[in-house]
Amino acid sequence: MNKNVVNLLTDRHRQVIHAVVEEITTPLLDESSLIRELMPIVNVPAAVLEHEIISGSGGLTNERVLDEEGKSIAGHSSTSKLFEPGSYQEFITFTEKDLLKLRKHGTFGERGATGLTGGELDFIQRAAMKLQMRLNNRTAQLGWDALFLDQYVYQGVTKDFGRPAGNVIAAATDWSATGVGTPFEDLVAIIGQNAVVRKYKAFISSFVINPKTESDIVLRALESGVITNANIRNADINEVRKFSAPGLAPFEVVADAIQTETVNADGSITLSDAVYLVPDDRVLIKLDFNKTGKMFPKYGEVQITENMNDPSATPQSPAQGMYTFIDEEGMIRRKNPHLDVVGGFNGGSNLMRPNDVLIITV
Repeated sequence: MNKNVVNLLTDRHRQVIHAVVEEITTPLLDESSLIRELMPIVNVPAAVLEHEIISGSGGLTNERVLDEEGKSIAGHSSTSKLFEPGSYQEFITFTEKDLLKLRKHGTFGERGATGLTGGELDFIQRAAMKLQMRLNNRTAQLGWDALFLDQYVYQGVTKDFGRPAGNVIAAATDWSATGVGTPFEDLVAIIGQNAVVRKYKAFISSFVINPKTESDIVLRALESGVITNANIRNADINEVRKFSAPGLAPFEVVADAIQTETVNADGSITLSDAVYLVPDDRVLIKLDFNKTGKMFPKYGEVQITENMNDPSATPQSPAQGMYTFIDEEGMIRRKNPHLDVVGGFNGGSNLMRPNDVLIITV
């Protein structure tokens, strides 16, 4: 056995591993994802999360009798609650066999200044990219659950944000039922007639759905003959919308999905069926808060709190944000040398505008 196995990684080798992991995992976010717009990720310099709801913004100015004072009215109502953030962390271990495999990929001079071969870089990148993907999935799940389920769940404890019960509106028909569902008619009726939704009509920018709900809507349009009669050349849901309900806000179809992993006895990994993060048979009425004159133009935030895990953290100055680092403690163990690529964060979702979240069940 190689007596210098602990020294398999030279200083240059370590530097490149750190650089590869940082390059891949630092961005962490897919900025094109809709959830980043609705529930952006924000670092907060705190160890706890504060959920504040400001309400009381409506009515009209009272009449006043000349020569008399006008009426006093209530100001904004503000309620605030503190709750503990969650902690999320995973690591991928490079075992002794893995480290030896890195050496077998080739000599350290093969890639010039980097000192690593293509095979070595691929091996490291796959580990870093998996951590990145899982961090993305977790933060996206936190955001979508806050919007659609009005809750944040950690270690079996549920935090409700207080969305009014009347903000969940049932469609008049079952959109998945053949010969029964009338999705476009239902949406037109809800937007124009529902007492809760009517005040938001001018601010509706789109309807957020998943591909399953999209399929139900398009199938109902096929049944009604709209696609054939209007000579629509493709079954794009927004092309169908233009003919079925002109003037209705467009649909945004979100296919964000997760799969759970099961590690088998032989070391292979089996993936479960994909589950959409936007629930089946649910529609989020997306609002454009920039048009409402409100100060906070988002539904809420996925807030990342302080942590002591990042190598830069000290008792006097905890680190902020997500962290990714190489834990080389295992490299000093001559019995079974190894190192870990670690990634995680502390934090949770914080829905700041629960009163403005409108969900249609179909």
